Amino acid sequence: MRNLIVLRETRHTVPVPVPVPASSSAGASDPNDDEKSPRAFVSSGCEPCCIARDPSASNPSSSHRLDYDDDDHDQNSPSTFVLTPNGLLLAASSNHGEKYDSMKRPTTPKEDLLTTTDGVLWMCDLAGTTEGEYKDWFHVSYVDDAGDADSGLVCLSHSGAIVIVSTQTGEAEVVGDFDHGLLAGQWSPDGEILALIVVTPTTSEEEIYIATLVTMNSQFEILAETEIEGSRVTAASQSEATTTSTSITWRPDGTAVAVMYPHADEANAAVAARIKIFAREDGKLMAVGRSEDGSGKSVPGLQPISSISWASHDCSNLLTAVQRKGKKATSPQQVVFFESNGLRHGEFKMRPMDGIETVTNLEWNLDGTLLAVTLQCSKPDSDIDSGKIQLWHRSNYHWYLKHEIRYSMGTTVSFIQFDNERSYHLCVALTHTNERSDISDETFDSVIEWRDYEFCWDSSTISYDASSKSYSALAVGIDGNILNMTPLDRSMVPPPMYASSLKLDLPISSVAFIPNVKKQEDSHPISMVVSLSDSSLVLVGQQKNGEKSGMIANFTAPGQLLRISDWEGELSHLSTSLRQLLVTECTESSGSGALVLKAIAVSCSLTPNPHNNACDHIVEIRIEWSASDQKARCSITNAIKLSGQVLRMTNWADSHEGALIELTDGTLLEYAPSDSDGYDGSILPSDTEPLMEPCPWIVALFNGSSSFIEDHHDHHHERLVVGLSERSRLYCSERLLTDAASSFILSPRHQFLSYVTLSSRSQLRFLPLSELKSFDPLMGSDENHMLEGYEPRSVERGSRLVCILPNSPTAIVQLPRGNIEGVYPRALVLPFAMSKIKDGNYAIAFDIMRRQKVDFNLIVDMDPAHFMSEGVVNLIDQVKKIDHLNLFISSLFDGDITQWKYRVPTWLLQQTTSSPTEEDDDEIATERAKFNFTTKVNQVCTRMRDVMQQAESNDT
Repeated sequence: MRNLIVLRETRHTVPVPVPVPASSSAGASDPNDDEKSPRAFVSSGCEPCCIARDPSASNPSSSHRLDYDDDDHDQNSPSTFVLTPNGLLLAASSNHGEKYDSMKRPTTPKEDLLTTTDGVLWMCDLAGTTEGEYKDWFHVSYVDDAGDADSGLVCLSHSGAIVIVSTQTGEAEVVGDFDHGLLAGQWSPDGEILALIVVTPTTSEEEIYIATLVTMNSQFEILAETEIEGSRVTAASQSEATTTSTSITWRPDGTAVAVMYPHADEANAAVAARIKIFAREDGKLMAVGRSEDGSGKSVPGLQPISSISWASHDCSNLLTAVQRKGKKATSPQQVVFFESNGLRHGEFKMRPMDGIETVTNLEWNLDGTLLAVTLQCSKPDSDIDSGKIQLWHRSNYHWYLKHEIRYSMGTTVSFIQFDNERSYHLCVALTHTNERSDISDETFDSVIEWRDYEFCWDSSTISYDASSKSYSALAVGIDGNILNMTPLDRSMVPPPMYASSLKLDLPISSVAFIPNVKKQEDSHPISMVVSLSDSSLVLVGQQKNGEKSGMIANFTAPGQLLRISDWEGELSHLSTSLRQLLVTECTESSGSGALVLKAIAVSCSLTPNPHNNACDHIVEIRIEWSASDQKARCSITNAIKLSGQVLRMTNWADSHEGALIELTDGTLLEYAPSDSDGYDGSILPSDTEPLMEPCPWIVALFNGSSSFIEDHHDHHHERLVVGLSERSRLYCSERLLTDAASSFILSPRHQFLSYVTLSSRSQLRFLPLSELKSFDPLMGSDENHMLEGYEPRSVERGSRLVCILPNSPTAIVQLPRGNIEGVYPRALVLPFAMSKIKDGNYAIAFDIMRRQKVDFNLIVDMDPAHFMSEGVVNLIDQVKKIDHLNLFISSLFDGDITQWKYRVPTWLLQQTTSSPTEEDDDEIATERAKFNFTTKVNQVCTRMRDVMQQAESNDT
């Protein structure tokens, strides 16, 4: 049910100088030095091969925290360290330079949309640190206790060197040297043991070498050496093919280390990859990768890749590798899993869509919920490759492709790594094989580029449409290029099953729904806009001859209307970096009759500039679609620069007057669209108070002071903003509602804020919207007037709230294993039944009260005077079954049930159309005082008998 959202993207570039004759000095150099000593570095192999981060430094992509002190870490001290294969090591800070005005509008947008260039504090030439010729550097890591220093960078080279570099000065020192080279290396999760795959010679006269596992402590003292049997390779095979096909990874708890290496069979006719698992303490062999059929044979077809990965206990501690099904190079690949005992355990197949796709890297995130698969794509008719990253997620024993990051031709992925402390922060290093158009200075040969991404889960992606005849709550789930859809109000189909699906050409990045407050039944067929991984857009909506669901009767899912691949306008280049797409308006053009969609999205900067402040832009998009000729035009009309990065954007839940924007520092802004004749909107400061901390999940009401959901055009209405932080804290503006919530939903139709708590006893709780701002979580349940007798609903621990149906008092939750359940909490059922009684919809109220066992006395006691005068007639007319009328009469008793069992909330009386003023409320109270509840049964029965007798006489 839930989908992956890209919260932020930050691009970092560092120009690499043109090579000049090498200088005599080696080691660190100041990039601001007049002698320009960094130009002595060779330009070949300048792509990043590894990136390390200082965990104590403020990460450029990290969000603000309430308990974060800006003085704890100097903004000018290095926080990111980048290593290239030729030995160029640079230290970059998170200080991006000057601040920009949040309301500054670019005079020349194309020149002003610039990217971040981290300030380079120092550069170090590792190749010239010693007399030896070291090359093919492949690893850098930040270690708190490295050698004699408190902290430092440990760099490894395939030539055999181990070098420690100071993080502050860039001074390098060689602490180890293996004569025959290193194949792979990695520190343990606790940073105490360094595991290396070392090439060692044999005693044979032939030039045969053996791969050996060597473990060292933080003082670089050898702890154990273990020969890896079957890894013999000749000296001629010590090439790039050998080094890149050997990888090593630690189990997340640090108790074991796994090694993948090229294995030669006895006949030496073929080379395949093998996996072995060794113990941490003594390096003894613990397990060997085997098939699960009990034969004890090694898993055939394992592909040597640059990095295997081991998942955490949240994903069963599965070791991940790649297998090719078939002997041909074009045979499909699949990701396979191994248990800690070496037995193969499950797999999922890759889905190639761009010619020949080869998996080059695997990486798990911290909590084991995401698996990043790096692919290199090649086409038979082109010599230029491209790279992409796919993020996979497992739920209910099914593997979903939740997001794909696609790069242009000539750009491949050289390094990928999830953050060690934040599960959904991803760092990607890129290699450019073609000429960069954004490098105009002749003193620079190329650039070093890496990007930071931040993701988050949306607990659900639901299209609410209470006026639709086909569905009122459509859940959509992304699985690669397939959009799975289920109308939850019609049937709760458990994932990975679904009611219907829509297959598109490329993997789906995001889905933007048409605002429900603006859409009317049969006004237009478009229901959503889908963004694909290549930046193209797909219009999805109802079709006359659409494919009907084979699971739910009379349900036709939306289909593809048109795909838009070409972007128009001077700002069309920004389409490659769009995220968080929102549709703000959908109208019909008065001149051409075409349908006009106005949307906004967030764009990061694209062109390197050392003075930019990592400022995002709000991009305005205009789509014109003609249903008659099935043609569309899409253009970016404007780009508005902000003062920082956008954390989240959301539509107003009760209005189509634009959107709410939250920056990473917690600042709230409002996007106001232009009038019908204009193109450019504006960014205004929000009147509401910011949340106590930045919240990736936010919902907002344009008019939070109103009890009705309607269109408002006054910008002075009181806003209501609710947000959930990464620390599971739920806020309403400056008020903390709860400090442990997993998910929440704001339902304007039910006038409730619903959320699921995180505790030993998870509960589904409800707070009325009208009194959110007066809520005090420290008050007892007996004293807090907002609860008004509605008890929380217990749910399974780890459950997430998916949606609340707009036309039914039903809350749908998804359990941890992936199944979904629909519940009818009393907090929803009672107000729903009361509102239907007040509106005179007795048939709907009687049906829900009968099914949920609500006392029928509530029908009379809500407004006894109105019921005796008009309600009895409507009740008999709407509830036609005699058995149901008998059930109603038999349930009556003398007394007022609203005084002790079902108290009518004050906010419900204030928002009902039957009593819109205080005078009407006083009149109802007066009539209630006159009604004699001690003879209620006799009065109701007498009145019903008279009405039924009158109906019989009219029929005759």
